[in-house]
Amino acid sequence: MKPAELRRLLPELSELAIECGGELGIELDGSRASVAAVERLLGMLHEEYKREPNEQGADRRAFEFAGYLIGVLEREGPAGEWRPDHPERGRGSFPFRWRGQDLFVVDWCWTRIVEGPTVDVGRLFESACSGGAPSDR
Repeated sequence: MKPAELRRLLPELSELAIECGGELGIELDGSRASVAAVERLLGMLHEEYKREPNEQGADRRAFEFAGYLIGVLEREGPAGEWRPDHPERGRGSFPFRWRGQDLFVVDWCWTRIVEGPTVDVGRLFESACSGGAPSDR
């Protein structure tokens, strides 16, 4: 998959995350403040995952919420580039290059869904926005 193809998927992924939030009773409005709601939603998805582990479902939701978060990051400016591969992390690591940093937003979301609160997506997001180098955990 090429960066241009990933770029074209962003609106659809974001919309799917918004729909998921609506189904769980949480509104996502695309604002920076909504990232706290994403963290709550990912926590709810983690509880669901604990009851019924489903790696494909976790992968899908991680991409959807990553698409949503990338949209919020880009509203903060500037636009970034979402790539399928990273020179150090390898193929399929899906880094989002933004403000000179490689952010592994899919991994943030996947880890939050599968492993639980070992990752705080809100903290990682805020670190990226403030110019810090967010660690993966």
